[in-house]
Amino acid sequence: MFSSMKIASKIILCVLCIGIATLGVHAGGKPGRGELYYEGEVVKTLVPPAAMTQVGTEDFYVVFENDVAPMPRQRPVIETAPGDKDYRGGKWAFQKVTWDGAELDGMAPYELKSVLDVLVAHAAQYINIIRVPENDFKCPVQK
Repeated sequence: MFSSMKIASKIILCVLCIGIATLGVHAGGKPGRGELYYEGEVVKTLVPPAAMTQVGTEDFYVVFENDVAPMPRQRPVIETAPGDKDYRGGKWAFQKVTWDGAELDGMAPYELKSVLDVLVAHAAQYINIIRVPENDFKCPVQK
């Protein structure tokens, strides 16, 4: 059971970002499941209730369709996974990605599947990346 609404709201945000329709957390605290992109491949994750405000160390890019909701069918993109020397168990530093300049160049937003995709789109000024430390959380990845 959650002791504060703030922690509960962060868990719900985490679930929305990973594209899971429902978390399934109840008094028993069962984790939900989700999918992420890592280096162009889909990896699995568990979503246990674990908010970690402002202490994330690994980038977790969530692509937003608008300023409010994550882009449909776009999985979040992560920078590390098990086996990487920098992987720290999924202590995610929330990065909000918004499409801004692509339409000006006649391009529709496209699916980002790796950190390289994110960085290239950012360098081309198609997207903005905004660090949102109050949305940091922990959830492990299965590679």
